[in-house]
Amino acid sequence: MGNLGIFLVTALAGLTALAGALVGHWGWRLAARGARGNGGKGTALPGRWRPWLALATGVVWAAVVLLTRPAWFWPAALWLGAGVVLLGAVDLRSRLLPNRLVGPFAIVAAATLGVAALGVGEPIRLLGAGAGGVALFAIYLVLALISPGSLGMGDVKLAAVLGAYGGWLGWIAWWWTALGGFLLGGMTALVLVVIRRSGRRDRFAFGPAMLLGALAVVLAATWGGA
Repeated sequence: MGNLGIFLVTALAGLTALAGALVGHWGWRLAARGARGNGGKGTALPGRWRPWLALATGVVWAAVVLLTRPAWFWPAALWLGAGVVLLGAVDLRSRLLPNRLVGPFAIVAAATLGVAALGVGEPIRLLGAGAGGVALFAIYLVLALISPGSLGMGDVKLAAVLGAYGGWLGWIAWWWTALGGFLLGGMTALVLVVIRRSGRRDRFAFGPAMLLGALAVVLAATWGGA
């Protein structure tokens, strides 16, 4: 890549980072309008979180443009990045993954994955996405039924979306998407046990671990080409 190519890619990453910051700011406002629920606990995020959401979304979006190929996958990856920041923050704060956020996240994810599959000329990837979403949804549903105190239905629905991303990329990526959430979640739980000296039954937000694991897989699997 020549100097001009490097300049253009860097400029594009910078513009995308600015757009991501705006999306992160909008996400904070969206969460602030959250309906009350779960015994009166809503999904509004503190005002001091707003610049951090903007910064995090901007950084993730720049990383997507710099690392992810093909460009047809950018909309899906950018949407995932926005979801990682907003949904992760909401779940971390309120222990909630409400339908009004997960639902639109799932719809747009499906649409952008469809565009990516058609753009790369491999519509068969849609079957992988569908199968991956159903498979990870089923696994989380069984676990939630076995241990309802550990996983909520929000986690189960989110698993379907993340499984679709993994399935779109292939079954190796799907396995890592599934394992990544459990590995990060397990490490988080262990750290909380040590720091808080809490019992195993204490609830913690599992969504951020799922989201970060899926994002790491997407960036690794599409680094230079999906």
